[in-house]
Amino acid sequence: MNSHQPIEGLVLRLTEPVSFLTIEPRSGAITDQHHPQHGLSIRDRILMLPGTRGGSATPSQFCEMLRLGTAPKAILMPEWDNPLCVGAWVAEFLYQKTIPMFLIDRLDYACTCSGDCVRILAASANTTAD
Repeated sequence: MNSHQPIEGLVLRLTEPVSFLTIEPRSGAITDQHHPQHGLSIRDRILMLPGTRGGSATPSQFCEMLRLGTAPKAILMPEWDNPLCVGAWVAEFLYQKTIPMFLIDRLDYACTCSGDCVRILAASANTTAD
């Protein structure tokens, strides 16, 4: 994906952290029966999540989703989630698969709803030397 192209899609906003061990990697469906978004798929969505649970399974499960092409289009979160970032890094290293990940203000997170259509314009950093 060209880093200068906008990313558009429907939001899936999780209201609680999720364990990626409870996300089915082939469909992207949340299988945790106690999670508020149980049964919904993160595949091809702009995923907004407050964090993850069960850190040791997250990198491998997320990496597998990226390998299979069943991951979200992008991830927006109010703070960096280390296990998720590790999974993204491993997928890029092993499979050359990438995913845009962005920090989002907590107020913007709270004001965005599942089903909203969003367009993310990734700014590019240009440095010039005198």
